[in-house]
Amino acid sequence: MMTTSRHLSRKMVVVFAAFAVTATSVMPAQAAPVDPSTTSTSESTSESTSTSAPADEDARLPDATLVDPKLGADLKASVERTGPVVAGYAYMGVVNIENVGNEAAGTKSPVSFTLKSLPSFATVANVSPVIGAEAVAGSKGWDCKALQCVWVEKTATSVKNALLKVGESVHADVQFDIAADVVIPFAPEGYFEAISAAKNDAAAINAMMKTAAHLTVLVNSQNDLDSTNNEAIMDFLADAFNATSVKSATGTGLAGGYVDAKLVGPFFPGAPFRMELRYLPTGSETQSGQITLSNVLTSELDLTDVKVGGSGWSCDNAAAPTLCTHTGDDLKPGTYSDALTIDGAISLTQEADSRSLRWEVAAKSATTFDATPVEAVRSVSLGVNLAPKLDLVASLGVRDGKSSVSPPGQLTVDAVVTSVNAIAKDVRVVFSMREGLTFKSLGANTIGWSCKSTTAEKSAGIGATAQECSIPKIEAD
Repeated sequence: MMTTSRHLSRKMVVVFAAFAVTATSVMPAQAAPVDPSTTSTSESTSESTSTSAPADEDARLPDATLVDPKLGADLKASVERTGPVVAGYAYMGVVNIENVGNEAAGTKSPVSFTLKSLPSFATVANVSPVIGAEAVAGSKGWDCKALQCVWVEKTATSVKNALLKVGESVHADVQFDIAADVVIPFAPEGYFEAISAAKNDAAAINAMMKTAAHLTVLVNSQNDLDSTNNEAIMDFLADAFNATSVKSATGTGLAGGYVDAKLVGPFFPGAPFRMELRYLPTGSETQSGQITLSNVLTSELDLTDVKVGGSGWSCDNAAAPTLCTHTGDDLKPGTYSDALTIDGAISLTQEADSRSLRWEVAAKSATTFDATPVEAVRSVSLGVNLAPKLDLVASLGVRDGKSSVSPPGQLTVDAVVTSVNAIAKDVRVVFSMREGLTFKSLGANTIGWSCKSTTAEKSAGIGATAQECSIPKIEAD
């Protein structure tokens, strides 16, 4: 989620004293759900029919058993295969960890995963995103030692366990080096049929995958509500998954593609929106950096303030992109393209629905050997929920730690106004100053704010003055 705070600086003359602050924002009203305990229906004067249970049947509902819900984080693991495993070429697996519990993860124990049962012909080359020495304070990434990675946040002096809020997920791109002098196994007979028959039975699917060459991903189960969803399996097979046989410099090869799509939620009317798309060549063949992505957004999603970014990317319509093209260097298998980023805000008029919006992003590239077309499709889904209540938070602090000044003199006060949960529009903050305080000006680096005189809060006392400062919009924290 994007985090943006607007800093408002103002200078005051004489002694710093307490004053009242109020903040308001114009936001759409939403009807609250009906409370069944406070609703009633009046009897109709017209004739009606009714049915009742026979005398020999008990029409009462069975007694309910009250259960206190358990509180805590619940980390759910999954890992995605991106294409066929080819001897001598890099291979990418995508680990995803989602918090499906009811409390943030990372407070009692770290969000982490461990790689196990890795086939002897595969070694871990790198994991991304990582927290390196160049990372800035507040950035998050993986801190990996051997085959264990921990989700951390960089601080001013070190790193700490990063939180994973309820409903949030985090991914890890794990790149493997595949030995060149091995024969990669194919799937056992009936393998894919058994996985298809298992449908959504994760335990049965994992059990079948363990019969093949595979990788096991184990998420930290300490202080986790449900340990049954902490394991995920990815097979290492030569089967031409999402790839086709093509001509190559060595005679024949495999070429395929994988579209990596990341959405940053939660999603509700007024919420910030961010989507990242990347293309990954799979198989054995180098592909062109000339990539086309079509149907990048669904027409059912109403976005405002859309901004398209990413090195080498351009789109047909910056305000509502549907077709985007990339120009860049050729890509070897296992190497992602530059990311296409789409930022904006979900319109306040967007309908919140339990039904997820679904669409398919299509990618096109070509092999560099003879320009054989390569295509890939990625299904994307997004659920727009009811907007949480907007909460504006204002805090004040005297710059340089000063608490008083001998007159005549001046102080600079930093006021930080943050919008929690949703984008706030037409934000107005009233600064009431007791008699003896005089507003001088906004700080030189203040952007977007404007101030005018207004009526002071009564709590500021007789002789108080006030300034109403406003800004058109504050992004959600």
